[in-house]
Amino acid sequence: IASAQNNLGVTLTDQSEASKAIEHLQAAVELDPGSAEAHFNLGNAYLASGDRHNAASEYQLAFELDPYQTEARTIWAGLALGEGQIAQAEEAWTIVISASPNHTIANRGLGALAMLEQKPEIALQHLEIARSSNPEDPITRFYLGLALVALGKPAEAKSELEFAVALSDDPVLINLAVNNLADIRKQYFSGAESRKEMWTH
Repeated sequence: IASAQNNLGVTLTDQSEASKAIEHLQAAVELDPGSAEAHFNLGNAYLASGDRHNAASEYQLAFELDPYQTEARTIWAGLALGEGQIAQAEEAWTIVISASPNHTIANRGLGALAMLEQKPEIALQHLEIARSSNPEDPITRFYLGLALVALGKPAEAKSELEFAVALSDDPVLINLAVNNLADIRKQYFSGAESRKEMWTH
């Protein structure tokens, strides 16, 4: 019965019926409170409904019940970071990459945190792994661009930020990338571009 409730809840979450999914998944965890999978799925349903607090609680229960629940720990870390719990997020993502060194989101998260801490060399290491795992992720490409700017590599940074713009459908991310591209062009390329323009006219 618990597995049937769980499966139905997952299906309803996939169908954007989060409130109905939560009812079935709550029943699943009541019937089998030791099921890490059911808690993880309930976390997904809460997150889909916009309830980040209860989502975080369920994800935490999932990885406490099953330390190998890396996806629960990964998403929980992102939610913790959103609440300003930087040290907890960093610890959680570090645990994830100790088990799965090429994990895209955990490496991306650690790269972003390293940029916040003004450690672009460490950020670059994590973000290059994340890019190798998923080259189509615009957030990784954006942070990689920022790390390369900080390391004095404007041409490579420009390329990464252009990829971020091309790959993203998030207007906030696109705007941030475009603004950083404008700064790079102004600081590093304006003279070269004006000379090129002079010779081509």
